[in-house]
Amino acid sequence: MKKQLKQTLQAHDFYARASRSKNSLLLLAKLKLADLNQLLIIGNFGLSYEQSKTQMALWAILAAPLLMSVDLRTIRPEYKAILQNKKIISVDQDPLGIQGRRIYKHKGIEIWSRPITPLYQNYFSYAIAFINRRTDGTPSDVAVTLKELGLTSPTGYRVEDLYEDVDYGVLSAQTKIKVKVNPSGVVILRADVQPDYNRRVPFFTTQRTVFNPLNQVFRVLNNGF
Repeated sequence: MKKQLKQTLQAHDFYARASRSKNSLLLLAKLKLADLNQLLIIGNFGLSYEQSKTQMALWAILAAPLLMSVDLRTIRPEYKAILQNKKIISVDQDPLGIQGRRIYKHKGIEIWSRPITPLYQNYFSYAIAFINRRTDGTPSDVAVTLKELGLTSPTGYRVEDLYEDVDYGVLSAQTKIKVKVNPSGVVILRADVQPDYNRRVPFFTTQRTVFNPLNQVFRVLNNGF
């Protein structure tokens, strides 16, 4: 990855380790003091297409300001489409204002999670980013259940791929999802909690989570599901 994106990921490696117990990233986000005010360099020839998608997705997960640095007169259409992705912009601008964090890291594969609206009873919706920091030239498959990501609502979640614009429908917490992530690339999903208890997902299949955005939102996974 290019220098700016690589430095940002390295900085969050440090913050992720330092903030596990006190959730300082969440507090910094509310105070707008987090080190996230770097410009988007999408379209400036500093990043590849895959790296550009990764930067946009990561900035949205981290609730970072989307400040462009590109000359809009000369930007290429594929990079313009990344910057104008309304669904990812919506994640970045989510009214809860809760900053996301990394919940999994193993052999170059990372999963980042951010609680977002809508909410139903004690459950958040989530934006989930799968990031591949490998450079071996081969896409990586990542398979995980929604429950292992901390999504435990018994009503299920409507899951959508925000770059590919694919709607996977309403999935239960036990459903295993599989994504293919390109080297230095990203897959970002939105999982909207469903409000209807009469859906096909039985209530007793999962446990409730405590609604406490500063202490209980995230479950840090230990290098495996």
